[in-house]
Amino acid sequence: MNKISESKILIIDDNDLICQSLYDIFQEKGYNITIANNGTEAIERVKEATFDLTFIDILLPDVNGITLLKQFKKDYPESSYIIITGNATIQTAISALKDGADRYFIKPLPLDEIIDRVQQIIENRRLRQKLKESEKKFFTLFEEALNPIMIINEKGICLDVNKSAAEFLERKITDIKDTDIRNLIPSDHLIIQDKEKSLILNKSTLEIQYNINNKDKTLLINTVPIELFGKKFLFIIGQNFTKRKKVEKKLKESDEKYRELFNNMRSGVAIYDPFNNGEDFIFKDFNKGGEKIDNLRKEDLINKKISEIFPGVKEFGLFQVFQRVLETGKPEYHPISLYKDKRIIGWRENYVYRLSSGEIVAVYDDITERKEAEQRLKESEEKYFNAYNRVNFY
Repeated sequence: MNKISESKILIIDDNDLICQSLYDIFQEKGYNITIANNGTEAIERVKEATFDLTFIDILLPDVNGITLLKQFKKDYPESSYIIITGNATIQTAISALKDGADRYFIKPLPLDEIIDRVQQIIENRRLRQKLKESEKKFFTLFEEALNPIMIINEKGICLDVNKSAAEFLERKITDIKDTDIRNLIPSDHLIIQDKEKSLILNKSTLEIQYNINNKDKTLLINTVPIELFGKKFLFIIGQNFTKRKKVEKKLKESDEKYRELFNNMRSGVAIYDPFNNGEDFIFKDFNKGGEKIDNLRKEDLINKKISEIFPGVKEFGLFQVFQRVLETGKPEYHPISLYKDKRIIGWRENYVYRLSSGEIVAVYDDITERKEAEQRLKESEEKYFNAYNRVNFY
C-alpha cells in the first residue's frame, strides 16, 4: 500500500474556501483528508482517528486555536501541527511555535510552500516510525538474547545489560547498570590507557572464572568495539561456559563418566592420535554430537587423518592449535571462526587439550545460528542509526 495513502490530515478552519482548497490539493496527492469547522467537531474527529498532521486556524468560532493546539499536543504528542491564521502577530507566532506547532502560515496561504512542508513532515514522521520500529527490534534482540550481553562506554562504565547477563552474575539489572567494568570483569583482564584514561580489555576473546555465591562459574566473552556519533562503545557478548568446563573436568577425571558424557553431550568431541610427531592427527574417537554437527558417521572417520576429512582445517587455524597443544601440553581455545570446504561451511569454536596419554581432544560447538543472529542485530543497529541520521537531517 502507498505510504501517502495511509497518512491522515485533519483541517480545522471555519472558512469553507480554505478547507476545500486544502482538501482538493492533498486529496489529489493521495492523503486521507478530514475537515472540522470548529474546535468541538475537531475534538470528536481526533477521538475517532489518529492524524499524522493537523492544520489549526487560530480564530475558530468556539475556541482559540492555540488552546486547541496545547490540548492536542498534550494528548497526541506524536502528531504534527501547522497553525494558519489571517490575523498574524509576532506574539501569536511565538506562542504557536512554543506550544508545539511545526510551522506557522499566514493567510492567504502560500500553497507551494505548504505542500513542500507537509510532504517533509509526513516523511519525517514515517522515518521516525521506522526508527522506533528498528529501535524496538534492536532492544528485543538485546533483551531476549540467550547470551549475556553488556554495553560498555569508553570510560569503562556499563550502560546497559540484558537479562541473561544479570542471571549469570546473579545480580539485578539495576545494580549492574552504571557499574565500573572493574566490578564486572577481573582487573587482570583490563588495561588502563594512560593517554585517555579509558579502560579496554587486553584481548578480544576472554575466558573468565568467577566465584559467585560460592559457585564456580566460567564465562567466555567476545568483545565488539563500535563507534557511534564520535563516541566509542564496547559490546561484550558472553557465553556461559560453566557446564562445559564441568564436562571437561569430568572427562579428565573418569573414563566411565567420560564415556557417558562423551556420547550424550550436545557439543562435538573428537579424540586424535598424533601422527609422526604432529605432522597430522588420526581420528581415534568421535561422539554423537560431532556426528550431528558435521553430518558424518563415526565409523567413516576412525583411523583417518583430519586433513583428509576436513581439508580446510589448516586454513581454519585449528591444525596449528593441535600442534601447539601437543608440544606444550597447555589447553588452548580456538576462537569462533568460519570453517569451509567443498562439503560444509559453518562457524565453529573449539577448546583443545592434551590427555596424559598424549591424545589430543577437541570439544567444539556449531555457532552458525548465533553468528547469524549477531548479523541480524548488526543490521538492525545500522537501520536504527541510518534512520536516526535521516530524521536529524531535516
